[in-house]
Amino acid sequence: MKAVIESYCCVPDLPDNRVEAFHYCLYGDCGMLHRGTVTIRTANVLATEIRSGTAFSAMMRAISEANLRNHDSLVGATFFD
Repeated sequence: MKAVIESYCCVPDLPDNRVEAFHYCLYGDCGMLHRGTVTIRTANVLATEIRSGTAFSAMMRAISEANLRNHDSLVGATFFD
């Protein structure tokens, strides 16, 4: 499987908060399997809860561990299992 981060966006939520999210695609042997969006908060949870060693878990850890000022640098990152 291959996981690719396609884009990053920051959406104003409340006056003092914002929602940051990544759009991604998962690919298998037969092509695209899933297109989704994950917030950084959700990626933080998934990074600690799902089994490591998969493209998806590596992508969640990368999002979770990224420098807050450089989230857009993850766009185009590809992860394999």
